[in-house]
Amino acid sequence: MTTLTAPRSALEPLVEELLRRARLEAASLVQGAEDEGRAALEAGRRQVEEEVRTAAERGWAEGETLAAAELARARRRSRARLLAAQAATHQEVGAAARRTVSEVLDRPGRRSRLEALLRSRLGGSVTIRPTADGGLEAVSDDGQTISASVAALADSAVDQLALGELWTAS
Repeated sequence: MTTLTAPRSALEPLVEELLRRARLEAASLVQGAEDEGRAALEAGRRQVEEEVRTAAERGWAEGETLAAAELARARRRSRARLLAAQAATHQEVGAAARRTVSEVLDRPGRRSRLEALLRSRLGGSVTIRPTADGGLEAVSDDGQTISASVAALADSAVDQLALGELWTAS
């Protein structure tokens, strides 16, 4: 089964709307995740500072060891929270993309335009059938299949967003 890769002219409004909504939602979610990560790191730093003061009272050498270990744990906790927030963001962007694709496919004429695109892609005799999630799937007589399910279209659009770049941007 292959995934539909529509020409820009046919799905450009859909892709642009998906990109716009996904970028807005992703930016908001990333900002929240970064804020949470900074807060967690700051809380960890405060905890480390307190433990360092206590350890210094018991001896400088022991204090350095404890501080380094606690800082490493705080960094691991902070990183785990950030990774969890990134995963949640990716899931939420995907869900938003699927909702948007469903909304777009429900607009008058969009489903028939998608069906025409699928027929032109496979050529010849093509069977078009609905997918469980509200999209379409096209099968040619020779067995070639193109999935234009809501999930496939949304996943394709989200893949174009390059969300990984959001996590590395400062």
